[in-house]
Amino acid sequence: MASMKNNEIIEQIKSKLTGNKELDIPYLEQEIRKYQNENNFDIAMKIQLLLFNYLPEEEKAKLNDGANNMLKEHKNKYNEAIEYLNFGELDRARNILIELFNAYLRVSKIMDSCFFDFSEPIEHFIYFGSFKELKKANIKRVPEPVVHYAYQIASIYLEQGNNKQAIEYLEKALVFNPVCEYVLQELVERYLSIQDFEQAFKYIKCCLKNAYTKKQLAYGYKKLGQYFRSKSIYDKAIASFAVSNLYEDDLDNKIAIREITSVAGQIKFSSAEQLISLFKEEDINYGPSKHVIQTFANFMDYAKASNDKKTLNYVGKIAYELTDEKYYQDLMK
Repeated sequence: MASMKNNEIIEQIKSKLTGNKELDIPYLEQEIRKYQNENNFDIAMKIQLLLFNYLPEEEKAKLNDGANNMLKEHKNKYNEAIEYLNFGELDRARNILIELFNAYLRVSKIMDSCFFDFSEPIEHFIYFGSFKELKKANIKRVPEPVVHYAYQIASIYLEQGNNKQAIEYLEKALVFNPVCEYVLQELVERYLSIQDFEQAFKYIKCCLKNAYTKKQLAYGYKKLGQYFRSKSIYDKAIASFAVSNLYEDDLDNKIAIREITSVAGQIKFSSAEQLISLFKEEDINYGPSKHVIQTFANFMDYAKASNDKKTLNYVGKIAYELTDEKYYQDLMK
């Protein structure tokens, strides 16, 4: 007989609950002990969450106090890690940060809620794409900067010359913020550094799809140019460097274009449509992605309908700074 998966075990346990505290509490406590003895702490913690619902309010309050104390303890541990970093004790700092990060990685796997650590509200909006999808999701805001923990762990591994482990923790960071631009950009750099161009390309596309500032677009297109240049696809490389330079003037882009033309000859583009078609062949947006533009529209429509001026102005300002479209300024009035 095939062994049951964790979620199937939990569903089976739920099916045996009667709603009677006198019967359910001893049963749940018995199951917790059982799975603790089997070293299946994911199941044990999930059962503890079921047990929490049966507790009187004063007991729940005590547990909440305990959670607050845990956060204080985590803050102290983080400060300790920073001290070790300042003194160059990288292994000690790294181990503390791994302990802090893993605590949330474990919780994210066993709870029904989606735990996220979006550094900016706009990242939250872009990830879900619409207010309706955002409201449907059972979102919990992680009360600690776990993405930053993972990023710091990766930075320590990188300083120690361990690129493989650095990549592992950068990718783990995406569990809590799949659209985090600084993590995506660092993954691009890591994969380019080991000449794994296809993985770099994957993350470049993610950067461009979720970019909400001109600087982010400039970065994405510059790296796209480097990717196409590595593959000797010179027309797309030049197009990428040129578009990057539209968003942020960069001497490196101009040098790259000059070096490519010295090898491949002059490559001209007759129209913006030609550039668009080149990027479309690779399923890449020219300029801000359709997803981001639609996200702007959806959240601004919601904000206008609900008279939420704060969200309207917040999204409108980002949209205008990205696109220079007066339309967004008018919407904010």
